[in-house]
Amino acid sequence: MALFKRGPDKPETVARSGGPEAVYARTIDGEHLWLAVRGRGPLVLRGDGVQDLEVPTEAGADAEGPLVTARFPIATALADVPETEVELRLYAGRGVNAAPVTHAAAAPEGPGLAEPPTRDRRWQFEVGSADGEVVVHRRALPMTVEALAFASTDAGVEILLNTEVDHAELVVDGAPVAQLPIDDSVLRLADLPALAAGATAGLLVRGGEVVRSGNTLDRPMAAVALPPLLEPDVTLRWTPEARLAIRREDVS
Repeated sequence: MALFKRGPDKPETVARSGGPEAVYARTIDGEHLWLAVRGRGPLVLRGDGVQDLEVPTEAGADAEGPLVTARFPIATALADVPETEVELRLYAGRGVNAAPVTHAAAAPEGPGLAEPPTRDRRWQFEVGSADGEVVVHRRALPMTVEALAFASTDAGVEILLNTEVDHAELVVDGAPVAQLPIDDSVLRLADLPALAAGATAGLLVRGGEVVRSGNTLDRPMAAVALPPLLEPDVTLRWTPEARLAIRREDVS
């Protein structure tokens, strides 16, 4: 699996312990745990209150010896686990012979590497380290409402939402400034209250933020166009966290 190969700029490795070591461990799509572990399988995820999760692997090798790789559907595997916080540790081997998997290298850093939420935006997985060992955390996310489609009208902009609530709140700095009607799941942005120059307003539906689904963009405004509003200097935009916002530009 070429994704796991390390190039000439590989990060400095920690001292080899002789046990299984992860050269790659990420949840890059929010749904799957991608692994490359130096050593031999099988791999298993273990956590308090959670049944052991066996991770199917593919055997291979690199310049330093045996290597196993995996693309494990961790979101599906934990779909029936209701706890808001779950912590799993990665082991190689079976039974009493299973050994914790340590990190062979520092986690990658850079733009676009933030681990996204699951497709239903209920959970987020983060891969970290505890005592030098690979640890996977799952945490519950606040409720959100997805924006499904946009349309321009003579009165402004209409947004189709995946909700049946009858209104949304326009919020500035955490405080509601107006209620906006939702009819048959359509939010209509017309006759918006005046915003101060430079102000950014968010949209809440029963306390849940209006967001874009499938957010994987580091700079969403560079690639995702939104219809224009009628008010001068007022625009719709996506935040880097995939939230929908309304901003009045400061043109002074």
